[in-house]
Amino acid sequence: MSMSYPVLTPTGYTAWAIKVSTKPTAKEVWDSLKLRFVGEDRVRTARLATLKGEFDKLCMADGETLDTYGGRISGMAAKFAGLGSTLDDVAMVKKLLDTVPDHLYPAVAGIEQFCDVDKMAFEEALGRLKTFNECARRRAQLLGGQASNGGQGGGNKLLLADADKKERQDRHKSKSGIGKCFNCGLRGHFARDCRKPKKEVVMAATADVDDEPTLL
Repeated sequence: MSMSYPVLTPTGYTAWAIKVSTKPTAKEVWDSLKLRFVGEDRVRTARLATLKGEFDKLCMADGETLDTYGGRISGMAAKFAGLGSTLDDVAMVKKLLDTVPDHLYPAVAGIEQFCDVDKMAFEEALGRLKTFNECARRRAQLLGGQASNGGQGGGNKLLLADADKKERQDRHKSKSGIGKCFNCGLRGHFARDCRKPKKEVVMAATADVDDEPTLL
């Protein structure tokens, strides 16, 4: 267990002088001061243990940006320093790489495979992850735009196909509906172009025959 040596200060001199006056020997004075600072050291040790527990549970929250999460890890390092301890880059880099979301795992694998993680600065690891995340985001936007355009083009093709089909149906309907011959009843031509005998002529001829007197 590390122990801080007692240091006299202008504000604490009076209290120290009173305590010294009650101690007849130097050993008793030292034991009294040591007891006080040992108690403070135990408090600091307890706080460090709590802080280490918080650091071990630290993880990146859903929807949290890399900048925000990196700031939280750096904040833990500042708290360690405030208690007289250190949180080195090795521990910070390991925490970062072990707790990022699944979509960043390819970047983590690349860093661990091609870089010396034990010698990498925390800011470098964070920067590499941010670069990968930005590239992935841009690629997703690009592919999403292409898919959207492709879907729109496909929709246009369907619309054109439907329009062409309707036009053919209309042409067929027009061809079969207009041009009905009222002479023979067939479609595809008009009565004036019909090659069969005209109804009026046939009917007149029949009437003439019916009007002639019957020969006995």
